[in-house]
Amino acid sequence: MVYMWGIKEVYYGCSNDKFGGCGSILSLHSSDSETLISGNPQKKGFKCTGGLMASEAISLLRSFYEQGNPNAPKSHRPLVQKAAD
Repeated sequence: MVYMWGIKEVYYGCSNDKFGGCGSILSLHSSDSETLISGNPQKKGFKCTGGLMASEAISLLRSFYEQGNPNAPKSHRPLVQKAAD
C-alpha cells in the first residue's frame, strides 16, 4: 500500500522484534511481499532503512506508552503491578 502512494523510500528509528513489518518479522517493503499482497506482479517494493537514531526512538516510544491513553476504554482484565526494586 505504501508503494501505491508513490513512496519510494522509508526511514525509521527502531524495529519491532515482535510485530515489525520492515525486516524484523516480515519484509513488507520487498517486491515479493507486494506481489503476494496485491496479486499484481508489476508492483515494486520500496527501499527501507531502519535504525536511524534508534536509542532516541526507543526512549520516545517508551515515554509515550508509559503515559497511557486517557481516552482508552476501561480494561476488563486486572493490571499486574511491577514490584519496586
